[in-house]
Amino acid sequence: MRLTTVILIASLMQVSATTLAQRITIKGNPISLKAIFTEIKKQTGFQVLYQSAQLSKAKPVKIALNNVLLEEAMPQILADQQLDFEIEDKTIIIKERSPSLLDKLNSVISNVVRDLTIKGRVTDQDGKPLPNASIRVKGKSAVTNTNQNGEFEIKGVDEDAVLLVSYVGFKTLEIVLKDAVMPLEIKLNVATGELEEVKVVYNTGYQELNKERSTGSFVQIDNKLLNRKVSVNVLDRLDGVTSGLVFNPSPSLNFNEPAISIRTRSTIFSNTQPLIVVDNFPYTGDIGTINPNDIENITVLKDAAAASIWGAYSGNGVIVITTKKGKYNNPLSIAINSNVTVGEKPDLYYQPRLSSSNYIEFEEYLFNTGYYSSLENSALKPVLSPVVELLIKRRDKQLSNQETLNQLDILRNTDTRNDLNNHFYRVSVSQQHSLNFSGGSENQQYFFSAGYDKDLKNVKENEFDRITLNANNTYSLFNKRLELTSGIYFSKNNIQTNGIANIYAPYPYLKLVGDNGKGLSVPIDYRSSYLESLSNTKLLDWYYRPYDEISASDNTNQLTDYRISAGLNFRIIDGLSLKVNYQYNKDISETKMLNGVNSYFSRNQINKFSQVISGGEVTRAIPIGGILDKNNNFFEAQNLRGLLNYEKNWNAKHQLIVVGGMEVNKRDSYGERSRQYGYNEEMEAGVMVNYFADYPTLPLSALGKITNPNLNPTSASYDRNISYFANSAYTYNEKYTLSASIRKDESNLFGVKANQRGVPLWSIGTSWDLSRESFYNLSAIPYLKIRLTTGYNGNLNRSLSAVTTVTNTGVLNAYNAPILFIDNPPNPSLRWERINNTNIAIDFKSKNDRISGTIEYYKKKSRDLIGTSPIDPTTGVVTFTGNTASTEGQGVDFIFHTVNINGAISWNSDFLFSYAKDKVTKYDLKINGISSIVGSGLNPIIGNPVIGVYSYKWAGLDPINGDPQGFLDGRVSKDYSGFSSSTNLDNLNYHGAGRPIIFGAFRNSLIWKQFELSINVKFSFNYFFRKPSISYSQILSGVAEGGNDDLYANRWKMPGDELHTTVPSFVTPSAASNRDQFYQYSEVNIEKGDHIRLQDIKFSYQIPNLKSKLSLVRNILVYGYVNNLGVIWKATNSNFDPDYISELLPRTYAFGVRANF
Repeated sequence: MRLTTVILIASLMQVSATTLAQRITIKGNPISLKAIFTEIKKQTGFQVLYQSAQLSKAKPVKIALNNVLLEEAMPQILADQQLDFEIEDKTIIIKERSPSLLDKLNSVISNVVRDLTIKGRVTDQDGKPLPNASIRVKGKSAVTNTNQNGEFEIKGVDEDAVLLVSYVGFKTLEIVLKDAVMPLEIKLNVATGELEEVKVVYNTGYQELNKERSTGSFVQIDNKLLNRKVSVNVLDRLDGVTSGLVFNPSPSLNFNEPAISIRTRSTIFSNTQPLIVVDNFPYTGDIGTINPNDIENITVLKDAAAASIWGAYSGNGVIVITTKKGKYNNPLSIAINSNVTVGEKPDLYYQPRLSSSNYIEFEEYLFNTGYYSSLENSALKPVLSPVVELLIKRRDKQLSNQETLNQLDILRNTDTRNDLNNHFYRVSVSQQHSLNFSGGSENQQYFFSAGYDKDLKNVKENEFDRITLNANNTYSLFNKRLELTSGIYFSKNNIQTNGIANIYAPYPYLKLVGDNGKGLSVPIDYRSSYLESLSNTKLLDWYYRPYDEISASDNTNQLTDYRISAGLNFRIIDGLSLKVNYQYNKDISETKMLNGVNSYFSRNQINKFSQVISGGEVTRAIPIGGILDKNNNFFEAQNLRGLLNYEKNWNAKHQLIVVGGMEVNKRDSYGERSRQYGYNEEMEAGVMVNYFADYPTLPLSALGKITNPNLNPTSASYDRNISYFANSAYTYNEKYTLSASIRKDESNLFGVKANQRGVPLWSIGTSWDLSRESFYNLSAIPYLKIRLTTGYNGNLNRSLSAVTTVTNTGVLNAYNAPILFIDNPPNPSLRWERINNTNIAIDFKSKNDRISGTIEYYKKKSRDLIGTSPIDPTTGVVTFTGNTASTEGQGVDFIFHTVNINGAISWNSDFLFSYAKDKVTKYDLKINGISSIVGSGLNPIIGNPVIGVYSYKWAGLDPINGDPQGFLDGRVSKDYSGFSSSTNLDNLNYHGAGRPIIFGAFRNSLIWKQFELSINVKFSFNYFFRKPSISYSQILSGVAEGGNDDLYANRWKMPGDELHTTVPSFVTPSAASNRDQFYQYSEVNIEKGDHIRLQDIKFSYQIPNLKSKLSLVRNILVYGYVNNLGVIWKATNSNFDPDYISELLPRTYAFGVRANF
């Protein structure tokens, strides 16, 4: 629909007092009414609303008006026409001339004699209700409006009367009552080429709210925008198109970071994920099981008025997903969507590492200093690198110097990444196919869909496939007084991860695959000379070949999701309805990690617990076979909700909506883990082993127990919750709206003190449409609305309990009993976290809808947050976790839409800007050492963000030996242990937030005929990141990734180098660890994260005129999509992408077809 409609909707509802000052000058001889109306709009800014049929019968007008008041000019303009007019503030409505006085008198007499009560319902052609449609008896001035369900009732109507049914953007319909069937089912047609209204309805999960009557902060992603991006994950499609929503490209569980956040952070240690609601109920399963092609739209609830109806689950915002449904009185419709996405191989050369040549030079230096002597002589036979083994053989005269140099040259020219790129990675290919059927009769609507997705990951032998089935039905009974709904959803997901995840290849010069295509062995765990000495025994092959590991394992996860729902909606009386909804949800996750008998993991475990006896014979504590680890988790949820909904409109000025009810839910989860040794795949059985006995182990025959990873083989949790809620909104004269909500949640998680089991959460809000006021006369901004809300949302931490909690360490004591430790002492005052959320917003539209948007300012105050506090150590514990912390946050969301060109070529722009900043205001735990601050992303320091970037203060390199130096307690120091253990925060630099404070996107769309091009640019500003540095201790440990060729070449080598480099000198191993850590976390490695990236490009072509060519095909859309195009500007001079520091996200290319029948 055309965006200009919205401005006309606003204009039609305004008070007409501003017309008194409007004057016009028009001269014509003759001039058409259409030209006159155009001139009126140009001179006054007033819209003229008319039907094309009215002007087709009108006669040209001979007129000369000079500075005449508008209300005086209009009768002159329409003097010779069968037309009349009505001015409502800035809109002139053209209508048929009213009947004569005699006709009106006859009508009144007839009504007295023969009056009827007319009931009916007004919808669009898809069966969607049209709230606030106008119904008027022809010849009468009184107007009746439909309610939220499109229903109306008019009393005292003559049986021969004609009803006029109108709705902005739709053609007015005349209904002759004596020819109509009662109750009336009225369908309006869109007024093509004239006015089209864009109606936005927000779904909160409890009710549907008209945008014009909402006070809260909502963002709706409609079906077209949702399908702009090609992705198998529905939430990925919100990235870059949703205001206030920030995606974390590299979430870290250690930082308690969510993959997606709404506005500022509201908690420290508790749940940080937004609540996901699917078809009116919280969704606690894996969001990856949902087929995006089943989604109709998504609504994001951001403030208290929008989200507080969800109470204690809404503290991080709410994302409401509404799936597709059928429509009444619609013929069968079939939709097909099919696409293929191809992704590039990952860039293995992006992350800097020490080159093979430099690494070999490094090892030669260490060898000459005797660094490897202790390892070489160790009875444990620890692994040594191929280079060190060559150097030992040269030293021991087993190889000549030239042979050694030749082999070292081969290794210098070998890059392990080449074999990884050629044999372990591939181009990814993802397929997505969807088919759905929908439609409905007068009393039924139905929807059915089937989807299949297959994703071959860019790691070989890693893949994902998904099958989804979705069906829902709605039945209308007893003249639409009762609606019964039912739905069933099934999803089966298979995830295979047999690829490189378990591959160990630490040295940069390893050759992994031979020229014959067979896997080559690489050193791991034990020296090659030790393994060679065992070649004449009956031990299993003890060599590790990374390439063979891909086929030696079978790691799969099968996730099955069921959802069954049922509901009824019973209209008790007009305006009052009862809704009851029930949903059953079950998730089954079955993870199998089978290390086959040929896998290194199994062979190593079997050999380790074996003993070689005379003649090379072997006795084994672990039988030959695979090792199977199973981890099965079962989740079951039931939700039951009942609510009463009351809605009333009266006197065409008042509207009241009240919703109240209660909800109960239960969530049960159960997990079981097991390990089977000696597993036979054909028999599907393993062999019992003795976990308690001590066995001699190779290579030293030291006693040890067989690993049992499942001392706690089962786990379970049982949540029970009950909630009471109410929500109301009152609108007067379509200008003023007041809203309020309250909800109380009670949970068995908080079960000691009765007054802490539940938490009441509430919100209030108001909106004021200034542009409807008589004093408002800003013609440049014909629509202006102010909204204000405040209230409380909640959050909870399911890992805590009011009773004492303990953890099994996984270690057995001398009596073979598990050792436990206390997690947290009893806390009878444990309660919900509470977030006070205040929001102020302005909605605006310029003349002709050229510019429209929303500006919102919000402030959050989070109280009773879960935090850690010190406690008297005589209690047996030193820290206590409870409701002891607080944070605050504030920000701005700005949505700006412009129509730049609106002609043969259409050019629209959407600018999303968000500012979101949080800070810790209360946190009692004192730090044990500042190393825990610089080394962690989650560092709650009062006055700073929850996730901040800190560093050691830098004092340059020591000019004598190249040691890194810092400022410790105001003095230049190299006391690296002192830096780590210091508790003085003044020894740290605080740079800023670790996540963008300013973020958003700028999307441009060009449309020409059937072609559409959309380009999205994202930006992130005002944050910092720590770039990777060099770590000599990691290189010494055999980790090539600890190096950086450029930094290694630029390291300090001699006095004077400190003037042009910050890279420390190489030192002996004993001094490397703390020294490396200080340099890694010093300020020289902190970079600004500000950047702008070209996120994606979407191109589509709508094949025209299909109805005349292919009678069964309504339309076909062909589209292409390119994602992850890369950074186009960044503040850092480093080579790193601030969003993807460790690994770049590969670029993807998608092509698809969408067809409707």
